[in-house]
Amino acid sequence: MASNYQNPAQAGFKSSDNVSVVPVITAITSGLDPLATPIPFGSMTTAPHPVISGLGQPGDMIELRDGSRVVGMATVEADGHWAIGLGAVANGAHSMTAVSISNGSTSATSNAYEFSYQAVPVAQAPAETLTITNLSDHSGANVPYQGIANDTAPTVHGIMSSLLTLGETISVYRDGAFLGTASTNGTNWTFNDQGVTAGNHVYTARVESAAGNGAFSSVFAFVEAGTLDHVPVITSIAGAAGNVPAGSTTNEAHPTISGTGHAGDMIELRDGSNIVGHATVDAYGHWNIGLGSVAGGAHSLTAVAIANGSVSAASNEYAFNYQAASVTPTPAALVITNLIDHSTGNVANQGTVSDSSPTVQGTMSSLLVRGETISVYRDGTFLGTASTNGTNWTFNDQGVTAGNHVYTARVESAAGNGAFSSGFSFMEAGAVDHVPVISAIAGAAGNVPAGGTTSEAHPTVSGTGHAGDIIELRDGSNIVGHATVDAYGHWNIGLGSVSGGAHSLTAVSIANGSVSAASNAYAFNYQAAPVTPAPAETLVITNLIDHSVGNISNQGVTSDSSPTVQGTMSSLLVRGETISVYRDGTFLGTASTNGTKWTFNDQGVTPGNHVYTARVESAVGAGAFSSGFGFTEAGAPSNHTAAITAVLDAFGAQQGNVPSGGITDDHRPVVSGTGHAGDSIDVMDGGWAVGHTTVDSHGNWSVQLGTLADGAHSLTVRAYGDGTVTSNPAAYGITVYTEAVAPVATHTFDLSGDPAAFFQQNNGHIQGSSGVTDTLHLAGDHQVLDLTSLTGKTAAAKISSVEVFDLGGHQNTLKLSVLDVLNLGETDLFQHDGKQQLMVNGHAGDVVDMANAHVSGLSDGSWSQHGVTTMGGVVYNVYEHSSAHTELLVQQGVNLVVH
Repeated sequence: MASNYQNPAQAGFKSSDNVSVVPVITAITSGLDPLATPIPFGSMTTAPHPVISGLGQPGDMIELRDGSRVVGMATVEADGHWAIGLGAVANGAHSMTAVSISNGSTSATSNAYEFSYQAVPVAQAPAETLTITNLSDHSGANVPYQGIANDTAPTVHGIMSSLLTLGETISVYRDGAFLGTASTNGTNWTFNDQGVTAGNHVYTARVESAAGNGAFSSVFAFVEAGTLDHVPVITSIAGAAGNVPAGSTTNEAHPTISGTGHAGDMIELRDGSNIVGHATVDAYGHWNIGLGSVAGGAHSLTAVAIANGSVSAASNEYAFNYQAASVTPTPAALVITNLIDHSTGNVANQGTVSDSSPTVQGTMSSLLVRGETISVYRDGTFLGTASTNGTNWTFNDQGVTAGNHVYTARVESAAGNGAFSSGFSFMEAGAVDHVPVISAIAGAAGNVPAGGTTSEAHPTVSGTGHAGDIIELRDGSNIVGHATVDAYGHWNIGLGSVSGGAHSLTAVSIANGSVSAASNAYAFNYQAAPVTPAPAETLVITNLIDHSVGNISNQGVTSDSSPTVQGTMSSLLVRGETISVYRDGTFLGTASTNGTKWTFNDQGVTPGNHVYTARVESAVGAGAFSSGFGFTEAGAPSNHTAAITAVLDAFGAQQGNVPSGGITDDHRPVVSGTGHAGDSIDVMDGGWAVGHTTVDSHGNWSVQLGTLADGAHSLTVRAYGDGTVTSNPAAYGITVYTEAVAPVATHTFDLSGDPAAFFQQNNGHIQGSSGVTDTLHLAGDHQVLDLTSLTGKTAAAKISSVEVFDLGGHQNTLKLSVLDVLNLGETDLFQHDGKQQLMVNGHAGDVVDMANAHVSGLSDGSWSQHGVTTMGGVVYNVYEHSSAHTELLVQQGVNLVVH
């Protein structure tokens, strides 16, 4: 028996600082996909798994570094190219370099290739709220809510609650149709409309972005009037002191403007661009409007006529100047508060009466003194003296003709006259037999039945009437809107903000200076809806299920026209929320949920590229869309077949073919196989593509895989060509274990004599070294080594610290039991699976005689084969004991006998 030991230097190993070929990093791309985009030097990318490629000496091992950290390794291919896919990349700057390793030598460092990574932020749906404040009529008028415009291209003005963020725009809609995007200035915004047709319209607006849409603004209703050829005329301005000629000066603070027009037309009076009054042309073609307080200085009055939703050109201009008269102290100031229509009750300023003998009521700032009276005027003409009661006063008028009128009053005495009160304008309607009808109240949720309750804050009231009549809508005694009956006998009025509680609406028709009786009463209740937030859950589409091949990852390929979409959500749905699934922007249906997981079964997917998205939706709004999940629908499978025939380990001390079920320390092995010439090949690890290539003209293919993590991998192949996909479900299993493998036969003991006689001697003892793998070699032929009485954990053991037995002669036999494996074996000595292991080498004709002995403290078990493994190019059968957690690796060809 001899003991021989070789250290690494004696075995021919050497180290060197340099080799002749220095690698070059040529490019970084966003991934392995053929459509991956390049990442220029020094640029930023959002690709989480970039691929680094370069040139080197064929066969050299490339070690890639990010700064000083090793992040990957690859073998230079025969054409001088290499590529390494990175794992997850941290945010920030990265500097990539590479070195070549060949025959134990390491080259100088390559060029540095720098880039930075920034993860894509998750976009949020817009939160800004919008308000439409007014329209600009380019004829000079500012048009408020429910106003009238005669400009077919008005400008919409509005404000927003906060500044827009990147990617957000303001979209403007008219009558629900998208018009375009507004211009912004700080928190103000404008939009120039065009081509507005005559009639009633409603504007709305909202903030929109790729991540979702904000809430719509409240509606802004208006009437587009069009053009009318009935041009009115301003004939005079009059006050208490008489007419005011055009261009002259007056001290009348509340003058009355009179003119002519087309009977039934509505007159709108303007002072410059400001609207200062309205009146209806009476049956005789006359109209008049009393002004409120007039500011000092120059004034220029014009008028337009409005009829059937159209507006005329402006009238003649009537200019005058106002200079306040010197104030003579008077005992009291007067206010006209209201009129009494003896058939309908109180009439407010600008109201309508059908009583030709109304009562004028008012108040005074203090009691009259002796000699003072209150004089009442209609349209500047003295009528008589009022009756007083304390600081209240009344006057009964009579013979009031149909049309527009203005009352004023003042305190008069022999010593002088007080100031006139503000003008109190009203319309004497007479009688009209066109009684309108209120037919419906509607909101976003549909009609509100009479007596019903709604949460619509701005409902629209609709009805019928006589074409051309003006409709005046009242809520109780309050006037809440006007509209003109269209040519088809219909009208509608959008209400402003409605207060909570009960409401009773009526309407009257106004035509030719007369007012109809009140319409039917339409009662309803308003109850504000509780504010419900839009959905906040975020969704992720994780994968597809192809019912023939299994999981399909993002950007993958499927031949299943009815795949199942799977995903997760950030939190559970709340009542009323659903998950809506879209393909290429088209709504498909609602997903099924299970906790925070969801699925959707699609169908009828046509061949080509597609994208799935999903979002949470409810009656109050929609959440943000998920990120797109891209995939290719390949169509029905073809009859092209493909298969994996070999896996090559080209790294480390143990290189060569890795059989199915074997172990490799190469984390980027080369996989080869067969297929149909020209087909594209994807090598799949579970449901993920880890390599891609094309079948050559001889029907062969090979590809070096992306970096595989330590552990078990199940490789399959998928081929696609001519718009179809074929998958081979037969798995080629390998286990990657890249930690250092214990060296074999570091110490060798040769036993050439009779083993039994050797160990019977007092000094017949073999002890290996701790920390290395020792081999006991039988140098003779037809020898029998029985370990059953030679091993143990005490100093009396004849054999200790020997982990490999080489039956290197001819027809040799090794006898052992499970106890010997427990005494001599070491954990994870040859393969990384947590078990105690012992190895036997030998040839055909050699025998391992295994006794299935009972071991104290262990339940009885049995030996069975558990696959094969390859080490140093040698194939071993792996036998595992069912209860002892041990393994015996026996070289293929050696016969194992268990008894």
